[in-house]
Amino acid sequence: MKVFGVLAQACLGARVDRHALELETGGRSMMMAQSVSMANGFLNFSGALDSKANKICDSIWPDELSGKFRDKFVVGSGATACVFLGYDSTNTLVAIKVGKGSSGKGIDAAFASWKAECDDMQSMRMKGCRAGKEILQMHEQYLPTCTDLGKHKHGAYYVMHAAGTSMIKDAGDVLGFSTKVKQEVFAQLVASTYALHAVDLTHNDLHGQNIVLDGSQLALIDFGSLKTLERSWKRDYKRDSNAIWRWGAVLGNCPAKAQWPNPPTSSAAVAFLACMKDFSGNDPTFMSSMKKLVDGDVKEGKEHFVDEVFKSNFLQTNLPAQKSYYPWVGTGDCLAWSKDKWSKFEFDEQFPKYRKCDTLKTFKTIKTKTKKGKTRVTETLQCNIPGQNFDSACYSNTAGKIWACGGCATGIVGGDADGGCLFPSHPGYKFAV
Repeated sequence: MKVFGVLAQACLGARVDRHALELETGGRSMMMAQSVSMANGFLNFSGALDSKANKICDSIWPDELSGKFRDKFVVGSGATACVFLGYDSTNTLVAIKVGKGSSGKGIDAAFASWKAECDDMQSMRMKGCRAGKEILQMHEQYLPTCTDLGKHKHGAYYVMHAAGTSMIKDAGDVLGFSTKVKQEVFAQLVASTYALHAVDLTHNDLHGQNIVLDGSQLALIDFGSLKTLERSWKRDYKRDSNAIWRWGAVLGNCPAKAQWPNPPTSSAAVAFLACMKDFSGNDPTFMSSMKKLVDGDVKEGKEHFVDEVFKSNFLQTNLPAQKSYYPWVGTGDCLAWSKDKWSKFEFDEQFPKYRKCDTLKTFKTIKTKTKKGKTRVTETLQCNIPGQNFDSACYSNTAGKIWACGGCATGIVGGDADGGCLFPSHPGYKFAV
């Protein structure tokens, strides 16, 4: 995933610093925030925007978005886009990135880039739904996402949840949390990581600015390094379970010898576990699962063991009440979907807009030739090669142009093809349009 160009710095999720913000409603004044954390970007700026920037941004605000958001206002302006904050139909604070005027190709390029990011985040949310009610609830509580995108007459727009701007690296002492609150924050860190692992995803970039807080409410941001559990980072700060140790030591006010070292060592692991014994009140289920986790960190093992830590008594006791901070209407009634509907959804993700090859107008070529009063009709089918069978093709809408037979099998349309299609032998053929 890409960040927001000149407006973004090195981290990505979203909410505004509420202490630095008042919305301009009911005659109240508005004070500009100093930073905004978003599902795919962390904007930092100082003071109010100048009148020129405000005027430009107001002029490109798409009319069609006015009915979707209330109390919107500008929080950032760059060379290619303006960023607004507002409340959506679910009464959730979101950031709306609106592209400035560009050519048709520029609009298409921006939209394609933003759509790739948005699709990744929305796919993650749908995986949460596929995993069931409990996991979906955790995704809505800890994992902000992209909620909408589209094109307008000036360019494209992109909407994502806003998240907290305090950072977990300050949760040890700077934020003044009590031990009880620190325990709750730690429980949320484990729960949010578990919510990813439960759908076979790992974050792989849980540094101090990608774990954010709104008060004591935690969220993960910047999902640009997602990988499966099998392909996840197994070492250094990018290993998810190393983040549990790293920030657990901060929240537990552990001594220097127990802080996470890079690379982790056995002696540091012993000191950290001793600190966690005090932090957890020596809960045996927690301690046994944490030992597996830190041993895995030291050995750079395949397993992260976050799931076992999440299921411990200490974690379950300290989790906050369930609440949907980051709802998305796109999940709709997904919890009630049938197996066949999920199969269709997964097909559309892998093979977007794929066609049935044998229904395309260029699949069949018919030539008629008359000689000495006799008419001969020759029918030629694309990819009908003796001795070979093809499940897919990259097709062309140009008559007579040869298709790339066997191409597009992975869901990626390449070259100068007009699209991808599937033959009846492909298991997903019934879902193609």
